[in-house]
Amino acid sequence: MPRSSSLQDRSRAAEEQRISDALDRYGAVPAREMGQMLDLQADRPERVARQRHRAGDLIAVWTDEGLIYPYFQIRGGTPHPVIAKMRRLATSHGWTERDLLLWLVSPERHLDGAPVPAEMVANPANEATLLRALAARLVRDAT
Repeated sequence: MPRSSSLQDRSRAAEEQRISDALDRYGAVPAREMGQMLDLQADRPERVARQRHRAGDLIAVWTDEGLIYPYFQIRGGTPHPVIAKMRRLATSHGWTERDLLLWLVSPERHLDGAPVPAEMVANPANEATLLRALAARLVRDAT
């Protein structure tokens, strides 16, 4: 039994490291900063970020520093619409936001040319391609 627990601990530690590396590479901010990016005039910017997160427009993951929002999911104060669509698709198949983040920052064989999905979300022309790639991955994981 201790051996299984040790493997689970190592697997969890490896996942935490991948999350940390991804957040370092692509940038991430706490709720207050994300809220300020979404609404410069907000009295309580962290509330703005949490509301958009609860609405499904953003993904966020818990870290030692609290709830952190990957920066690549917004531009010009607006969340990329494909994030909400991918989040709905992923959670409808049992994925967590952590799972989706890991997919977004990992090489995906169903994408042509781009090393990772996160680098494609800013371009609306990539929406259908991203959704198809995510769907293919979800199907692959289900089998």
